[in-house]
Amino acid sequence: MLLIPSIEVQNNKVMRSREGGHSNIMMEASEETPLKLAELYADIGADRIHLVDLGGALSGHPMSTKMLRQFVETVEAINPNTAIQVGGGIRRLEQIETYLDLGVKYVVVSTAAMKQPGFLRDACSNFGESIILALDAIDGKVAVDGWQTKTKNDIFSLAKKFENYNLNSILFTDIARAGTLSGLNVEMTAELARSVNVPIIASGGLHTLADIEQMMALESDGVAGVVMGRALYDGTLLLEEACDLVDGAL
Repeated sequence: MLLIPSIEVQNNKVMRSREGGHSNIMMEASEETPLKLAELYADIGADRIHLVDLGGALSGHPMSTKMLRQFVETVEAINPNTAIQVGGGIRRLEQIETYLDLGVKYVVVSTAAMKQPGFLRDACSNFGESIILALDAIDGKVAVDGWQTKTKNDIFSLAKKFENYNLNSILFTDIARAGTLSGLNVEMTAELARSVNVPIIASGGLHTLADIEQMMALESDGVAGVVMGRALYDGTLLLEEACDLVDGAL
């Protein structure tokens, strides 16, 4: 089970989600810096760090390569086994190539996969298993443009459509649970994992170690990891304890 702390960044500041749901999710700036959090998570032994470019997701204009290079180099110096995955505002193949050249291991594609025909196929053809497809859903329907636009596409049909694209994995987020600490959507995550031959990473609502145990029970169904956000910030879950739990199951 991959443990993936999330760092959401806007204007070089860490942002925390405080409420859940498509219409009332709130973000507030944190005192931590992206680099300090990255250092902490890498030192503890996170498998990956999920860097979310919130400004890029909303505007389509990605973060500076200088900031990203510094982020990657910082993590690499502390723990070369901690991979970086980046999402938010990925719209061009050249952008993916730049990120990978900087040392990012995985690139998360969302809006462009829905709104630019052929983009996801081209991304997977060019960059193989470095591509993660993000399916962010409201009541099972995918939302795009930084969660601002709900589409008519359901996650199951889209996952099936892209199943054979050589994706690294699918990152499924239940938007209604994001930032709520109400628990992951176990049922929908399990259903999605069983419906396709692509590893599923769960996100949205993580609260305690019990949530990770539920995901671990679904590993044989194809659930490969979990993204950890507000639970780490608020201390309802400690990354050290999560690592011990997963290591003890190996």
